[in-house]
Amino acid sequence: MHTKATTEPSHESTALNGEVSSEAAMSQTPEPTPSAWAGHPINLRFSVPFFHTRFYLTVVAGRERRPEDRRRLERTTHPVVTIGNTLFAIGVSTLITLMGLTVLIASSAIIEY
Repeated sequence: MHTKATTEPSHESTALNGEVSSEAAMSQTPEPTPSAWAGHPINLRFSVPFFHTRFYLTVVAGRERRPEDRRRLERTTHPVVTIGNTLFAIGVSTLITLMGLTVLIASSAIIEY
């Protein structure tokens, strides 16, 4: 098997004296450090199997620590009103409604034990 040689150096070889080239730094997605996610009063993480794949849901809440310019940037790059978010909200509200109806029917005289 022939592999094509790349002209771009790997991320490991771009570091000189602890510095990374600007191209390598821009191409990397910054990963949150464990300390960035530490200290939140609410930190829920779920992984749910769905047919042959898994989905995850993370809820992290706490005091707002991001500066205004970062919040403004994230609002434009990650809008709340999207098709996926709308379908998720409809699905969750439908599930909660069905659970409530199930409890109501089970506790009523419609179904006797």
